[in-house]
Amino acid sequence: MENLTHHGRPALAAHVPAPEPRGDSVALVIPAYDEEANLPRLFRQIEEAFRRTGVTGPVIVVDDGSRDATASLVRDYSGPLRLDLVRHGANLGLGRALRTGLRRAIGHPGVEWVVTLEADTTSDLGALGRMLRAAEEGADVVQASNHHPRGDLLGAPLLRRLTSRSASWLMRLASGLELHTFTNLYRCIRADVLNGALERHGDGLIASAGFSGVTELLVRLARGGARVVEVPVVLDAGRRSGESSMRVIPTTIGQLRIAAVTARARVAAAR
Repeated sequence: MENLTHHGRPALAAHVPAPEPRGDSVALVIPAYDEEANLPRLFRQIEEAFRRTGVTGPVIVVDDGSRDATASLVRDYSGPLRLDLVRHGANLGLGRALRTGLRRAIGHPGVEWVVTLEADTTSDLGALGRMLRAAEEGADVVQASNHHPRGDLLGAPLLRRLTSRSASWLMRLASGLELHTFTNLYRCIRADVLNGALERHGDGLIASAGFSGVTELLVRLARGGARVVEVPVVLDAGRRSGESSMRVIPTTIGQLRIAAVTARARVAAAR
């Protein structure tokens, strides 16, 4: 059972148990665009999370045409993480960077779970252990849910919060899936489920180039029969250095398109 604060958010445990020996069974995928200000802090957070969870698998950073020192920071890293740098020659968008990283992850031998997360340190890596336990207990996809009643989204502008919550509400209606969050990149996916989805859909698994590809991936996996479980998290945009690269209008248009396609497919399947 979760230990919660009086605000209903996960509290720090008084005793931290020894990590389970998960080893190379977990790979991380991190799309990155102009994230040199955030990567050193992110790497420290991942190092700590890996110590707590017993993970030693690859950390795949997809540099999506960055104009800054993102790639150099990955290449020059000398810590305990096994960093694997993949570079796009131009900025292709979050959806395509995510697709590249997922294909790279399932190509690593021994990987059973693929965790995707933001490069800007807004993901709560303290929740990684709870997410992996939910996966090991039978989930095919574990979604970190900031819109869950016990989750939250802090430090984001009002328009960003409204856009994110509205998009998830709309997708809940369009898809019929009993989920609170569709737009958060932070999730854990069973590798064989991911591999099967890629074999069925190819690049169409994430056809959207931009941020809406995050939603598209979750919906396609769920509609393909994947069991999705949510773990409440607090996403804190105030941890980020620099501005988010997400553009509200194109992302909103992309989410509306995915909602429309999903609703049509749901109606057709019901006939």
